[in-house]
Amino acid sequence: MEQENLLNPEKEINVTDTSMTSEKTVETSFEKEGLSPKKPAGIPPEKPEDAKEDVGKNTEVPIIDFSLLDTETIVEKAGQLLKDHEIPEIRTMLDGIAPVFEKKYREEKARFLKEAGKPEQPEKEEEKSEPLEYKPEVRKAFDTLYREYKDKKARYLKAQEAKREENLAKKLEVIEELKQLILKEETLQKTFQEFRDIQEKWRQIGPVPQSRLNGLLETYHLHVENFYNYVKINKELRDLDLKRNLEDKLALCEEAEKLSEGIYI
Repeated sequence: MEQENLLNPEKEINVTDTSMTSEKTVETSFEKEGLSPKKPAGIPPEKPEDAKEDVGKNTEVPIIDFSLLDTETIVEKAGQLLKDHEIPEIRTMLDGIAPVFEKKYREEKARFLKEAGKPEQPEKEEEKSEPLEYKPEVRKAFDTLYREYKDKKARYLKAQEAKREENLAKKLEVIEELKQLILKEETLQKTFQEFRDIQEKWRQIGPVPQSRLNGLLETYHLHVENFYNYVKINKELRDLDLKRNLEDKLALCEEAEKLSEGIYI
């Protein structure tokens, strides 16, 4: 019978906690039975959603304090970073490089004018008269470099956004698999193994759009809890079925005993 398949697991699963509200909480009961989902060997622990980005080349990135450098060295070092490393590796340093360069450039220009015996012109006066150029080749090199960085960063962010949308679609598929799991007519031991496989698949998928993260996690954990409730209910039904079978067997034994003693009417 189909019902018997549901009520006859290959190995009994003990679930006693009825207040399960999260995946971590509900798995505690299964750990006691040696049935807690475990990751295959060699798979690292799951990272937070915001830490699963592709960091590009696996090379050591030098830490550079651009505020300690002159303008020419800033251009040189930043250009080398952009050439040798991927955007996620250097974003922290290059995102704030423009104001650092501008400050250094103004300081160097003021020092140059002072040494040349020419006072620095206020900005309003510079607009009226022909501005004095200071290291125009350095200024042009930095502007070109910074545009290149912003273009690469924009392409990287666009690719990341597309990847997150792809990951969202994959995680929605995993949730559908989880929803269908409690409808299967098979032994609980086999169903539970499929559940562990689904959990691992979920963990291996990368980050999703931030705007969808909270709702997605709530839906996932809701169906995880539904699965554990399903396991608990099936165990209770199995126990009830075993109890009824025992009562039936005892009744048959009594009848058989009465027949053997000739008391059966």
